[in-house]
Amino acid sequence: KQWYQRRVAITAGEHPDQWKAIYDHPAPHEVRLPDPWNLALSPMQKLVVLRCLRYDKVVPGVQDFIVEHMGRPYVEPPTFDLAGSFSDSNCCAPLIFVLSPGADPMSALMKFAEDEAMGGDKLETISLG
Repeated sequence: KQWYQRRVAITAGEHPDQWKAIYDHPAPHEVRLPDPWNLALSPMQKLVVLRCLRYDKVVPGVQDFIVEHMGRPYVEPPTFDLAGSFSDSNCCAPLIFVLSPGADPMSALMKFAEDEAMGGDKLETISLG
């Protein structure tokens, strides 16, 4: 084991209240680790500690890591370009929307169809489930 792995275990045993406060926090990935670990560990090592404490908060922790080191555009999905997607489609490669819960592109699709003079009976939608 690395020296810091042994020391984190010892520190957690000596100061359980500090570590429990991180564990109980609703956003533990935003909380500073107890001294000396906040300065001794790299950001990646802090993610490993987060994974040990709160596996359910690894994704937000990784997102924060990416924003800090690469920038916000790498964690935000691009806006959907319906016009660009339509121009890439044809009769052999139609547009298919695979949606997540709460997503509803129907109004944007209907408006786009009207703008392209393809509304009404010319637009056909099929729900697969």
